[in-house]
Amino acid sequence: MNIKINISALFTAALLALSFAGCDNNKRIIPESQTDTINSPAADKGTLSSQPESTVQNPKAQSRTSAQPSNTDTSTNTDTETDTTSLQPEATDLEPAAPEDTDLTETDSEEKASPMPIELGGYTVTAEQVTLDNSYKPTSQDSLTAEMTGGTLYILDGGKLISYGISGTTGTFEQEMTLARGYTKMSTNNYGTIYISGDNKNAVYISDGGMLTDTELRGNLELSELQDIGLIYSKSSDNVLVYQNGDTKNWAITNMKDNDTRTGEFNKINNIEIAADRVFVTGSSAEDNNNRKVAVYTTDGELISVTNDKTSGNGMTSITPTAYGYMVTSPGMISLYDFEYNLTAQTTAKQLQELFGNDNDITVNSLFSLNDNTVLAVCVTDDEQLCLYKISVQ
Repeated sequence: MNIKINISALFTAALLALSFAGCDNNKRIIPESQTDTINSPAADKGTLSSQPESTVQNPKAQSRTSAQPSNTDTSTNTDTETDTTSLQPEATDLEPAAPEDTDLTETDSEEKASPMPIELGGYTVTAEQVTLDNSYKPTSQDSLTAEMTGGTLYILDGGKLISYGISGTTGTFEQEMTLARGYTKMSTNNYGTIYISGDNKNAVYISDGGMLTDTELRGNLELSELQDIGLIYSKSSDNVLVYQNGDTKNWAITNMKDNDTRTGEFNKINNIEIAADRVFVTGSSAEDNNNRKVAVYTTDGELISVTNDKTSGNGMTSITPTAYGYMVTSPGMISLYDFEYNLTAQTTAKQLQELFGNDNDITVNSLFSLNDNTVLAVCVTDDEQLCLYKISVQ
């Protein structure tokens, strides 16, 4: 009887021992699994890769979440926090981008001024920029001169001759040629041929095919686009010569350095421009204490008027006839004159900036009347950028 009881007790005790051992094992395995999932960095990546749907919808989510591991490490529910982060990536990304775009737009609008109409002598003057497909940086603001024939604009700058085709408000680069230095003036004859000249240089002309051909004409050459006539002048000569029908002779201004034999107003000439059937001569007056004057002649040499030169710098650099009279340019200024060459209005430097929508100081080098009743202005800014504008006067 004692033996049976002892065996039964031993059997019961063994079963209880096995049961308690199994409970201890279960309690030890489950917490270890939960701890690994929350605290291990490897488990964080595993959690994101286990959400393929969220990752595909927002490809930026994984990189941004991995860049912010503290959000996952401090979570008490890995799956919930990971899903929340991965489903809202774009709101975070777009918010900082918006002010950047706004700043760029505001900066551009502040740096780039817009052309504005100006009031000048009772006229409203507007300008539209001509876009060049190949920009050009001149040697300096006053280093270049320009001439236009047909739809081609030629820019002379030191030893370079650059041409652009002008159509509407677009300028297309055509070619660049090199020539000897010392050429400073260009002019077009009544056949549309451009001559390039200089104070002590033999003039050359641009022949068909863009070739430069020499002539025997020496000095600055100004040609009429209406008549077969040209005027030649230079610092080394006291006489202005007229070139016509292949013959050269003295014109209306002679012996400028001789007070006894001088003909004409000047003892020094700065520039001669022919516009339509009028000749405009600027220089120092021999009769008025070397004050700067403008004398207007016919091409035959008949004096029409003499006035004080009210332009800036060394005087007139370009003149073009218009429907309302003449538009004249000199460094930093555009002037309007009536047909009797009476001054009607002049711009200030500030007005030029407003007219052209450019915050830099601008030198207007040349003017050309176009068939659409606008005037093409060839300009250089003070940071030495070539700019072209079409000017309208109403």
